[in-house]
Amino acid sequence: MQGSRTRGSATKNRILRKMLAQMAEIEREAVCARIARARKEAGLTQPEVADLLGLSLRSYQDYESFRVPFRRLDQIADILGTTKRWLLYGDNPAPAIAAAETESELLEAIRQLTEEMRLFRRHDDEAGGSGAS
Repeated sequence: MQGSRTRGSATKNRILRKMLAQMAEIEREAVCARIARARKEAGLTQPEVADLLGLSLRSYQDYESFRVPFRRLDQIADILGTTKRWLLYGDNPAPAIAAAETESELLEAIRQLTEEMRLFRRHDDEAGGSGAS
């Protein structure tokens, strides 16, 4: 009986990881699409933005296709006349971790998320009736 609960928990964890990966993929595609949209709304071409960023055209095209340039988002936002937050989240409200403006706020947001994950796992374990951590 214990083994079946463990397998059930493992299955739930696999499903959760798969869902999170799918959500990350959707978000990545959305960020890339917002970069392209902001460039078009700014009236710039891909070669122009690539030149302003000091990149090859192919590298910049990757940003609009599949590669989120986290280290360059501030620079891209400035060039395109938008904000890093909009490039990342669009018109949706940003999660607490993204709303952090200082390192201490970021650390606190991470601490809170870690605590929420710990509580979620504990609740999930208790709901499964395993009684073991």
